[in-house]
Amino acid sequence: MTGLKYKPLIPSKNEIRLLRVQPNADRDAEIVCTLEHAVLEDGLAYHALSYTWGDLSNPLSIEVGGHALAVTQSLHAALQTLRRSSDEVLTIWVDAICINQSDLVEKSSQIPLMRNIYHYASEVAIWLGPAEDNDADDNNDSAFDVLDQICRWEPDEHFYFGVLSLAKVLDLLWWKRVWTMQEVVVARNAVVYCGARSAPWESFTKLRQVMRERALTNAARVAFNDVRNEALQYLQKSEFIYATDMAGAYQAGRRMQLGDLLLASGSRQAKEPQDHVYALLGIASDAASIRPDYTQPVQSVFTQALITVVNAQPLFLDFLQFGALVERKPGMPSWYIDFAGGRKTSSIGALLQGCATGNISATRLSDDGMKLTVAGWRIDQIEYVGRYVRDGPQAEHDLSAPCPPPVLHEWLQHIQNNPNCVHRYGDASSLLAGFYLSLTAGTYLSSGSMSYTGLGRTPKTSWHYVSSAVKQSAEAWFAATELQGRKLNSDNDKVWKAEFMVNFRASKLFRHCAVQHLRDRAFIVTKEGFIGIAPNDACAGDVIALVLGAGTPVVLRPSEGIVGEYEWVGAAWVAGIMSGEMYEAKMQGGSKLDYFNVI
Repeated sequence: MTGLKYKPLIPSKNEIRLLRVQPNADRDAEIVCTLEHAVLEDGLAYHALSYTWGDLSNPLSIEVGGHALAVTQSLHAALQTLRRSSDEVLTIWVDAICINQSDLVEKSSQIPLMRNIYHYASEVAIWLGPAEDNDADDNNDSAFDVLDQICRWEPDEHFYFGVLSLAKVLDLLWWKRVWTMQEVVVARNAVVYCGARSAPWESFTKLRQVMRERALTNAARVAFNDVRNEALQYLQKSEFIYATDMAGAYQAGRRMQLGDLLLASGSRQAKEPQDHVYALLGIASDAASIRPDYTQPVQSVFTQALITVVNAQPLFLDFLQFGALVERKPGMPSWYIDFAGGRKTSSIGALLQGCATGNISATRLSDDGMKLTVAGWRIDQIEYVGRYVRDGPQAEHDLSAPCPPPVLHEWLQHIQNNPNCVHRYGDASSLLAGFYLSLTAGTYLSSGSMSYTGLGRTPKTSWHYVSSAVKQSAEAWFAATELQGRKLNSDNDKVWKAEFMVNFRASKLFRHCAVQHLRDRAFIVTKEGFIGIAPNDACAGDVIALVLGAGTPVVLRPSEGIVGEYEWVGAAWVAGIMSGEMYEAKMQGGSKLDYFNVI
C-alpha cells in the first residue's frame, strides 16, 4: 500500500466506506477507484464482495483516490471481472479496502456491521476465482452448463464430464472460508461468479435439493441404477452441502446457536484466529454478549466463546467432542478447544450420539477460564483397551473389506472369555448385540444416511435393541471370515463365490457404520464388564463417568497427585447406559452427585 490515507469513520452513525470502480471496456486496463463514506442502512445501493483473499505474495496494483494500492491477485481478478464496461460505476463493499486493516479499533467496530452489510446489499457477488488457462475455461463452461442441466434434470451426453468439472468448482477455496458462511447466509440476492461464468445462488440451492431428493446425502454409498445418479456422488462436498443447508435454514427463520455454528465451521479457514468466532457472531442467536476486539488475546476470545456455549446449551459437554478434531494447545486445559488449531492428521469418525443423561446441566467454569467443574457419577474404570491402530484411508479400506480385520475378532473373543462381560449383559446373545452396537455407536443406515437407533431421551426400547437389518448385516460380515477360509475345489467354487458375494452385499450396511465410528477410536472394556468405544488415547485406569450436560458417557483421567482433579479425554459410547437407564436409576435412587474438576 502506498500513500493511501483513510479518513476516520464515525461509528455512532454506522458509517462504512464504499469502493467506486470506474468503468472501462478494456479488461486489461488499470483498475481506477475512489473511496466514499456512507451511512449503512437498508436501501443504500451497493454490491458486497464475498471472496477469498488469496496469496498475499505477488500482489497487483490498483488506483484508489489517486494513490497506488497493492491488492491480492484474487481481489484484482474479482474487480476486473465485476467492473462495468459502459458508463456505469460499480459501487461495491470490499473488506480488504473498505476497512482500514491496520487499525484494530476500526476493524473491531466494523465487524458487527458486516451482517447488515451483506444483508442490505443489492447483490452479494460471490467470487470463486478465475479460470486460469484455456482448458480451465472449457472446464468452467462445462461446470456451469451441467449445473443448469442438473437444476432442470435434463442431462446430455456430456453430463458425466460436466459433473467432474462442477466438482472442482465446489472444491474451490471460497467454500472453505469461515467468513463466507455469514456472507451468503444473510444475502437477499447472491450471484456466484467463476471466471467469465456466473449463476444465481438459487442454482446451487437447487443442486442441493436435487441431490437430497435422490437420496445422495452425506456418506451414502449405495448401488445406483442410473449412471447419472452415480455421477452426482462426486458433488458430495461437505462445505458446499453445509453452506446451502445453512443458508436455507437461516432464511427459513431457524435459530442458530454459537456452539452449533462452531462445530459446523470447524474445518474452515480464516486469516486471523479470532475470526473463527467473530465470523459467526452475525448469525448466532445467542452471542450478543461477545463484541469483536482484535486487541484481545486469542485465548480470551475462545474462552469467551466457550462460556457463551456453556450458558446456552444444556448438553454443552457434547460440544467438547469437537476438541478431538484439533491438536492440543500447550499450556491450556485438557478440555480447551483451540478453534484455530491445526486439524489432526488422523480425524475421528462421526461424532457420538446418545441420551445417557437428562436434558440438564451442572457445569461451572472458573473465573480464569482454566478449570471446568462437572457433576455426575463415577461409573467404572477402564481395564482393557483394544486399539484399532490404523487411521485415515487405510482404516476405511480395512473396515470396508469383505472380512473384518483380525483385531475385531480379538475384541470379540476377549469379551466372550471375560466373565464380567457375560454377567453384565446377561447372556451370550445380549453381549453380542452390545458388541455390534458398540462398533457402530448405535447407528444404522437408512435411505443412504446414518441415523441414531431411535433410543430417545425417554427410552422406548431396551438398551440391547439392534434393528434386524443391522444384526443381519453384522452377522454377514463376521461370517465372511469363515467363508473366505473355507477349503475350495473346482466343483463348489462358483457356489462359494455366489454365497460370499451375498454376504459382502449384506454386510455393507454394518461395514459403513463401522468405518464412520471406529476411525481413531479404541474398543474398551471396564472392570465391571461394560463394553464400548472411546477416544484412541484412552488408557487402562481412566474413569468412565456419567455427567450432567453430556449425552454420552465421558472418559476422565485422574490427575497425578491431586485428588478430585481430572484431565478430559473425550466422549465414549458404552453399551447398556446410552438410553438413560443408569441415569434414571441414579436419580430415582437419590445417588449423591460426584464433582469432577477438569483441568
